[in-house]
Amino acid sequence: MNQERIAMITMPVQRWTARYTKEEALKRGTIFRELDLPFFAERPQTAPQGTASGIMGEQEDLRLKLDQVSFALDDLTLYLDTHPAEPDASRMRQELIRERKELVRILEDRGDSLTKDGGGNWRKGPMPWEGVCG
Repeated sequence: MNQERIAMITMPVQRWTARYTKEEALKRGTIFRELDLPFFAERPQTAPQGTASGIMGEQEDLRLKLDQVSFALDDLTLYLDTHPAEPDASRMRQELIRERKELVRILEDRGDSLTKDGGGNWRKGPMPWEGVCG
């Protein structure tokens, strides 16, 4: 077999640079602006419609916020795997952990079943897959 090289790549070391907000990061797929390199040309996004009114709207807003915080925490944890000595990233991680724990507590206090060991409907039934919600 011929030993010719088809291509050679370089991978720059990621730096602690400008970041997206938690809300934008979930949409973009990364908290780091320098890693946001879409393969395809972006299509304009339509603005999301408002949430349902009343308590269900609040629950949906809280769940979305939990998704945003959890995504940012996961992305930041991956960064810290390769940059464990970055103090700003470590501080941000601790803030996100506190924020996530508080959101989980609020949602479970309101009856959302987020974890098996949390509160919510896991103990009360019927379960969401049995045709009921919240």
